[in-house]
Amino acid sequence: MTSEAAIREALARIIASRTFEKSERARDLLNFVVGEELAGRGDRLKAFTIAVDVFGKDENFDAGSDPLVRVHAGRVRELLDQYYEEEGAGESLRIFIPKGGYVPVYEEVVPHPAAVRKQVETATLAGVLGNHARDTAESSLSDALREAIGTRSAAGLGTIAPRGVDGGATALAAETARNAATGLASHARQADRVGGAPGQGGLTPLILRHMKLYWLAIATIILMLAYVVFSLLGEQAAAPVNDARADLASRGHRGSITSALLPSVAVIVEDEMPASQMVGAELNSMLPKFDTIRLIAGEGNSSTTGYSFSVKSVDDTNATVRLINQATGEVLMSAGVTTSERSMIEAQMARIGSMTAGDGGAIYADIAANGSGNSLTRCIILNHEYFRDQLDTLHREAWDCFEEIARRGVKSPLVYAELATLMVESVADKRGYPANASLEQAQRLAEQALSRGPQSAHAHRAMGYVLARQGADAQALRWARSAHELNPHNLDFAASYGYALIFAGEYGEGTRLLGLAVDNAGQFQPWWVYGLACGLLMLDRAEEALAYADLVRSRSSMHYLALRLVLAQQAGKADQAEYLLAELQSRNTRFTANPEAFYRRANYPVDLTSRLLEGLSGAGFAPGQQDR
Repeated sequence: MTSEAAIREALARIIASRTFEKSERARDLLNFVVGEELAGRGDRLKAFTIAVDVFGKDENFDAGSDPLVRVHAGRVRELLDQYYEEEGAGESLRIFIPKGGYVPVYEEVVPHPAAVRKQVETATLAGVLGNHARDTAESSLSDALREAIGTRSAAGLGTIAPRGVDGGATALAAETARNAATGLASHARQADRVGGAPGQGGLTPLILRHMKLYWLAIATIILMLAYVVFSLLGEQAAAPVNDARADLASRGHRGSITSALLPSVAVIVEDEMPASQMVGAELNSMLPKFDTIRLIAGEGNSSTTGYSFSVKSVDDTNATVRLINQATGEVLMSAGVTTSERSMIEAQMARIGSMTAGDGGAIYADIAANGSGNSLTRCIILNHEYFRDQLDTLHREAWDCFEEIARRGVKSPLVYAELATLMVESVADKRGYPANASLEQAQRLAEQALSRGPQSAHAHRAMGYVLARQGADAQALRWARSAHELNPHNLDFAASYGYALIFAGEYGEGTRLLGLAVDNAGQFQPWWVYGLACGLLMLDRAEEALAYADLVRSRSSMHYLALRLVLAQQAGKADQAEYLLAELQSRNTRFTANPEAFYRRANYPVDLTSRLLEGLSGAGFAPGQQDR
């Protein structure tokens, strides 16, 4: 039975590893669940308990609708897989968190073959060369070669057989190494016999040394070839049976993560009726424009697709679209589509696409709920969470997640686009990381996104966001419009373009697009509502603007409170205005010290800035001193 001391030692090594060093939340979660299990409180390890005790959530946390714990548990599982694949490959006691729960399990295993291969490579080859450099005497060299290659390589490679690898293939690699070792030792012995003792008529020491170096080089080449064969065989079987295997299988040229890591979908038209055929064609035209999924041509099947859009006619002009999880058969979304008018079809397609295929849609919600994601999908989910809540901890985790898969050679435009956007956020909020954070570096990341996906709406939007922060308003607006045109069915891009229009002073069209997004996307980001309320304020529709602004009343950011105060005062909501004024006046921040500086620094239009400042003054707000 595994001792508690051994488990805690293994845990300490994991927590202190390079793999976990960048993810504080992953360390906290793993440390908590192991500690609770060892203390006999494994039955307490539920999503609610973890959310409260680890992530500081209050008693109102809803584990059913908020995937926070599931996402971070999935991240811990992924990091554990990575740890045992790399620096922890030699660990015999391993900690796992099985999917579907949070209670850790401990398993004693034979050390990972990768650890043995690494030991063979470093201890054998480096040991041989090191011994040769140190030992110039002929007999010492022969002994060193025989010991290092004949013993370490042959024994090490000959006794390890990864699970799932054909025994004959593994034996072939091991036999190659043993033959190389035996041959080298044999030639070393022959050289000893031929050379003899000095003065006995054998080869001179110089010639003998060259012969030994020659055979050493030959043996080294053979060993390296055997190592390559063994590595290829071992990697296929030794990878854990989870998303780490999917990662390895989907890495393309130079280890890049390809679109194979994105959720795969298929469109299945159930009948030959005109309505279903038209809707099916619209879906096949729309879905490839989403960077967050991968459309499989044809109807696909459960082995090649994770999700399917099933289309079935109701009558000649109406059809039903259902999104189905292929593995479970669960219907995640169902919507009716009317095909009688072209404009109606486009609006309905935009609603369906945004509710299902976007990063905040039903597909990603299902992945988060089931913990079935991989490294790329988890990054996308974390990124969506950050822009929903805009917490520093979420920003850091999203940045670290995208940075890690970019470091592994990813070529996805989506990854570089989101890195560019997150860097702009880091610069704007003075977060202090990454070390080279600047708007110029963010622009370079956006350019990399464009080079990898010239038609990627995410890449175009990222460039627009960077340019907007740089003050290049006209160019920023052009890129935001381009992103919307590349994927008009994703209301996220409609909202981004509408927001850009609002802050370029074009309130009419900006308000229309943001209203369309907020009303139809299924779920919305708080900044959509903020931009919409600003636009409605400038169109003298304060009461309507307040109704929208109240949708994000939980937001405690100062500029949100200030906007709601202005709208409440102008809409004649005296009690609400009084409460918001007291709340705002009680804060000592940079915003409350100088709202005008905040608006100018954020490049608000001059007329919007004036309207907000006049509204704050009319509501009785007086700028105070920032708390140092």
